[in-house]
Amino acid sequence: MMLRGRNGLAIALALTCALAACKEEETEPNPEPTRPTSPGPETRAHPSAGRSWTFLVYMVADNNLEPAALNDIIEMAAVGSGTDFNIVLQIDRAQGYDESGLGPLPNWTSTKRLRVTPGGLEELEDLGELNMGAPQTLADFITWGAKTYPADRYALVFWDHGGAWPGFGGDDSTQDGDLLSIAELKAGIQAGMGGASLQQFALIGYDACLMSTYEVALAMRPFGEYLLASEELEPGHGWDYRALQVLNQDPSTSPLTLGQQLIQGFQTQAQVEETSANITLALTDLYALDDLVLAVDQLAALFPAGTSATTATAFGRGREATLKFNESPDPSQSSHMVDLGHLSEQLAAHALEAGPARDSIQAALAKAVVARTNGPRTASATGLSIYFPPRLNYYRADYAALTEVATWRDFLTRYFREGAPGVIPTFLQETAEVLQTPDGFTFRGQLSSGAAEFITVARLYHGYARADNSLVVLGDRPAFVVGSGDQAYVESTWNLTALKLTQGVKSGYAYLSLEADTSGAISAIIPFAYLESPSAQAQYALRVLLIDPGGNVTQDTFYVESQGVFGELFPVPGAILLPLVQIFDANGNATFDVLTEGDAAFDATLPISLGVESLSTGTNAFGILAIEDYRGEGDQAYNIVVVP
Repeated sequence: MMLRGRNGLAIALALTCALAACKEEETEPNPEPTRPTSPGPETRAHPSAGRSWTFLVYMVADNNLEPAALNDIIEMAAVGSGTDFNIVLQIDRAQGYDESGLGPLPNWTSTKRLRVTPGGLEELEDLGELNMGAPQTLADFITWGAKTYPADRYALVFWDHGGAWPGFGGDDSTQDGDLLSIAELKAGIQAGMGGASLQQFALIGYDACLMSTYEVALAMRPFGEYLLASEELEPGHGWDYRALQVLNQDPSTSPLTLGQQLIQGFQTQAQVEETSANITLALTDLYALDDLVLAVDQLAALFPAGTSATTATAFGRGREATLKFNESPDPSQSSHMVDLGHLSEQLAAHALEAGPARDSIQAALAKAVVARTNGPRTASATGLSIYFPPRLNYYRADYAALTEVATWRDFLTRYFREGAPGVIPTFLQETAEVLQTPDGFTFRGQLSSGAAEFITVARLYHGYARADNSLVVLGDRPAFVVGSGDQAYVESTWNLTALKLTQGVKSGYAYLSLEADTSGAISAIIPFAYLESPSAQAQYALRVLLIDPGGNVTQDTFYVESQGVFGELFPVPGAILLPLVQIFDANGNATFDVLTEGDAAFDATLPISLGVESLSTGTNAFGILAIEDYRGEGDQAYNIVVVP
């Protein structure tokens, strides 16, 4: 979260207004979206007959996920094609990530079409280097696969990075790591099906991060019976394709049973690999979305133009309390996807009038999401997420291209622009009170009259001031409203320690963002810059640790962003990781950047140890309490503590 507010911030000598300069350029939603006609009663019925399957995998492995692709093909080969069942791939491999051969095939970097046989591979065609981010490439594969291996039922699985509604993929052999946007996915699928006279897919799957969304489901429903995808970042092992044995044993297996088996295999593999803490995978009946569309429209209608500040605040608090996916300390890097069912629950908890819409959404989700698995950290997940950024300047204008969600987009327009502003929450003083406690130092700011009623977010940002009057923000954690009326405060506690990373003789501070859930479990998120070589362009990366209520680390995973989509990090030899912190210079300009102090260019292929250490004696440590209303307007209070 960038810090900004109505008043400026003055820390040490020349830092007046340091935090007021963080506001990004605002891009507002389409002010006059076209409303679609509400869908009529769903008349499609799932076919009950079918004696054969073709399982098509569009494998975009021309990037850092190539090693995971090879592992998944080995899983597929453990099953192999059989009578009335074929596993067919189109895979584009990369240079420099994995030089291994695969079965009878030596290493390649072009695009091949393969049939997976029991224990091996059959090369069908080498297409040369193709752009797997081009809709026509996708269309050609679908047409070819369906014509070459005709069957009663077809599955189409997209394998690579995922980025929720902005798209899927990333072909590194193209100049800009070309993705398939939702519009391009639709165009490619439609053209490919048309070329093969294919009526529908029994299953459309995304073995990728973040793709189980309301937006993706609506975009895919003209093309298939079921959608199988994850709301959250997927671990690198992805699905366990040994679950395809169910089709080899019985090619008359229904897509519902296939989806259930893939979910079970994914869950079991995640438990074995110790990546199950925050998994999600859901099977959505694309024939059963009409009730959900009506229910989401019902929820959106609760926020008309001119909605009271009280209701707007309740919506903001509900959103803040909702399970979120792919959250980052730098919100410009977050996906801003929230679980749809949990959102309805939290909105109803804060605004009683949302109760009927909650009931409608949860009933519709129970009908549409026919199977799913969650980890303990994602226990509140209900199968589909939806786009809901926290404020206008994080809204992406290209969301307007999704014609299926015009009603929700219209809600976002009203939420950001047309709700009553209420009272902007402020502190009575810029200087926070500091109280030493057994747990550290509590920073407390007294609120102005009525401010507590309109706060949706409160956090403590902490770090130290440097001699050049710049600020190094080392982390953030929740802050809490205590008291009421004229005796209302916001407070949070920090023990003047910082996260220190070490690898051999190398060490450096890193930013640490902490968030606890209602069970007491904690997620700890650490941002990095990832470079495949010292001269390469930096990519944004996250180390995500999940800590149970007993203090045990249950999961520790690195993820990397590429062109807006995410996947688990598979570092190449020579790659480095540089820990990031947030730095405010003396003019108030803020960036997430690498500290110049210390040798912190870590070898990305080796373990990086985590430790917590006290700041050096005499350091000017600061705490900044930040409060916001539902629009992101607010105030800050700060103080400095000289480390004893």
